[in-house]
Amino acid sequence: MTNREFWNLINESCRLAGMDNDKYLEILENKLSKLDVDEGYQFNYYVGYYSGKAEENPKLALLMKVIEGSVTDDSLLYFAVWLVSRGENIYFETLKNPDKFITLINPETLSEFEGHYYAPEFELLMYVGRNEEEYDAEGEIPEQEYKLINKIYSDKIPEDNRNYYDLVRDIDKILPKTMKFFDFDKELLEESLKYEEMEKNNFSKIKNEEEEFLNELKKQWTFTELKKTIYELERTKRSVPVAVPMPPYNDSIIMYTTGLNKAKDGFIIKKCYWHNYKTGENKDIKNTGSGEYLAGDDKNIYFYSGNFEESPKISVYNFESNEFSSTDIIDNDFDNNKTAAVITMIGKGKNKSGVIHNGKLYFSLIIYANPRTHHIFKFYKEKSYVYDITENQISLLRENISKIRFYQDKMYYLELGDHADDYTYYYSPKTLICRDMKNNREEKIAENVSDYALDNGVVYYSHIKGEKIHDLVRVENGSSDIILKNQMYLDDFTAAGNNIFLSFYLSTGNGGYIHSFILNIKTGSICEVAGSSQPHESIVYEDKYTAVENIYDDRKIFLRIYEYEMAEK
Repeated sequence: MTNREFWNLINESCRLAGMDNDKYLEILENKLSKLDVDEGYQFNYYVGYYSGKAEENPKLALLMKVIEGSVTDDSLLYFAVWLVSRGENIYFETLKNPDKFITLINPETLSEFEGHYYAPEFELLMYVGRNEEEYDAEGEIPEQEYKLINKIYSDKIPEDNRNYYDLVRDIDKILPKTMKFFDFDKELLEESLKYEEMEKNNFSKIKNEEEEFLNELKKQWTFTELKKTIYELERTKRSVPVAVPMPPYNDSIIMYTTGLNKAKDGFIIKKCYWHNYKTGENKDIKNTGSGEYLAGDDKNIYFYSGNFEESPKISVYNFESNEFSSTDIIDNDFDNNKTAAVITMIGKGKNKSGVIHNGKLYFSLIIYANPRTHHIFKFYKEKSYVYDITENQISLLRENISKIRFYQDKMYYLELGDHADDYTYYYSPKTLICRDMKNNREEKIAENVSDYALDNGVVYYSHIKGEKIHDLVRVENGSSDIILKNQMYLDDFTAAGNNIFLSFYLSTGNGGYIHSFILNIKTGSICEVAGSSQPHESIVYEDKYTAVENIYDDRKIFLRIYEYEMAEK
């Protein structure tokens, strides 16, 4: 598909459907069904390219600010996609001169409620032209075509190096007609200017702290590099997203793709796949509501599912039958219309946010104090449950504990303090407890803990020394020693043998960077998995492998799995 053919499809669909998005999708899908598979994927690529370019244009964000009064990442993207759907002329003319927007469209078609306007959105257009089941980036346009559309775009949109905050100062000149039409109060932009000043100051502080932090690590440890990539999945930005909810094990991973259920007015659903990255074998886990991954064993994968419309439950996928079964979580809190979400704690191997021990699955949920009909997430309490896999029964274990792990007859967990009364509970200090299940005795290992990891009886925990400073402590055979002293905020970590997997969050207030490392205690070496120059969505670890999802530019996103040698335990 060429650039010209793409815009012909968009222009014709827009002409035939007008402002009726359902009719638009029907017409467009009918046209694409007559093309070959690659052209359908290429159409999706063009939508991603042009909506991405619009999203990056600060003038569009300024226009949306005037229309709606606020701008979020998602709403700006969906507005950009809608702009693509309006055809070539409206798209380019709006980005070239956003004050023409209200003359190019009929303003009366904009959604309005009690005098408040909403910028138009068309999220579903991103998913036309490809199957929900596919996650490979097939049918991309050739490099020559990519260079051509880049030239077309740059020729039609004059270069403007001003950022959003520079444009705010000139808003009277850029959007005079639009401001008048929407009766926009310029004073609403004062917060944007204050934010800009704060961002500049914080950026300088963060970069200085980042340099000091890395220099200190280099004094203590020998820096090495990841040497072997055993699997790489490449996908286009804005194509059907791929997530990795489970760390790699047994040469396989579980991957999600997200799609749209068009019959439910754009409600986002999930597809789930098992993938062996060495043999290339894929298996479709045939369920669209599998939910959040908890744990896996050789026979089953366990998910938590529950949302504003459904009661919480454990869903079990069986590899042999390729079918799901489910068990409801019976709890009075849910009868009182409260909602819940899985407490996601980084774990190694087959367990991420749950753990399987002696035929039982242990997991923790955050309970929100809001009815299911309201998307307001106010912390209420934390509860941990145990699911008896054989008996297919779920029971409450304890309130206000999380991250349960086992070693032999000992159970480890984090206990919340009484002061955790809102969503900040996640970052508040906790107490690390070890319970001897054989003798029914409890031992307090440490207070002021943010997170911990357990490997073969050795405990690692982050000791909170200040708002942004942590020590990493190891406890073995009753004695403790500090592995990393006075480091930046430990976002998460886990351990396997002599390797510790660490993610540090560097922040001086608003914004920051994450650096992720593998640290080998035996060799005294450390390698960086991803730093501030490699924006990443997720990093997961296992004994032999680490998987990283990197965002490298506006075209590609890579999922890479690295294999590295482990020191002997």
